[in-house]
Amino acid sequence: MRYRKFIFFSSLIIIISCISLCIYFQPHPLVKDINSCDISRIMYKGTEITYEVEQKSVLQLLSRYKCRASFEQFHSYPTENIVVEIDGTNNGEAFHIILGKTNFKYEHAGGFIQKIIHGDNLLSDIEKIVAMP
Repeated sequence: MRYRKFIFFSSLIIIISCISLCIYFQPHPLVKDINSCDISRIMYKGTEITYEVEQKSVLQLLSRYKCRASFEQFHSYPTENIVVEIDGTNNGEAFHIILGKTNFKYEHAGGFIQKIIHGDNLLSDIEKIVAMP
């Protein structure tokens, strides 16, 4: 009888763990609600362009793309590999988006990164916004 209980509870824990991992790694929007989001800085190839582009259009663009959690931690990233860097807040939570050689989002140094799905397309779309007069 104890053996059956042990098997049952062990199976239950494994099933719950698998479901939790699936939910954790499920793709989610880069920006969930553009109305509660604010961009504090946009850098393009090392030059700040925060006030040269319409932030609402950048937020709308970001809301169309998704990211996926990973177990990779963010510590530092070589600046020569960065084309676009976006810093902001979403519902009071800080976020940082790096686009270039690798495309990811992170919330704080030492935290886990979230890999941007189709990040090269996002970079291309942002470059089109930057090129607009």
